[in-house]
Amino acid sequence: MPYSDNGIDILVDNIFGSFIGYACDVGANNGLVLSNSLMFEEKGWIVLCVEPNPLLAVECKANRKLHREVAAASEDSDHRRLNICGAPPYASFTALLDDGILSQGKASDQIFPVVARRLDRILEEAGFPGLDYLTVDAEGSERDIMAGFTVERWKPRVIVLEEWTAEPIIIPGYTITGKHAYDNLYVRDTPCQ
Repeated sequence: MPYSDNGIDILVDNIFGSFIGYACDVGANNGLVLSNSLMFEEKGWIVLCVEPNPLLAVECKANRKLHREVAAASEDSDHRRLNICGAPPYASFTALLDDGILSQGKASDQIFPVVARRLDRILEEAGFPGLDYLTVDAEGSERDIMAGFTVERWKPRVIVLEEWTAEPIIIPGYTITGKHAYDNLYVRDTPCQ
């Protein structure tokens, strides 16, 4: 059953077919709403849901099998702050604060202290031996998150990034096969065996 709001989970499913692997969903919300990864967990994939928003993380933990309440970022920090804008389950423009500056110039509804970790470390601590599918929906923090992820180490076959900017992130070894609403679908040029 598809869950994403723009059909991206169906497109990714068509790439993988009957393959069962490892996925990571950064910005997993409550684990159910507009999920790009829930379909895969239901098919038997091991899916790590990463959600730093404490207003959503409790539900995400209850709704999904594997969850981490942590912010993915370019650097590890035990003292970051998360700017929450909007009410759950939607929290548009929610993002980490940098040096006390509100991200994207949006007013804050609430600010929570959070722990931030590089995505590499989050995957390692979850015991992932590899990664086949990565989806990131982090309200404008996608570049920061990808800076904490070593693509050539993990070599996911598919990456989906929510990108509202005109200039997509360039990921060496990957081709954007389409933009679906606000999600860019990246496919590895040479699939790993």
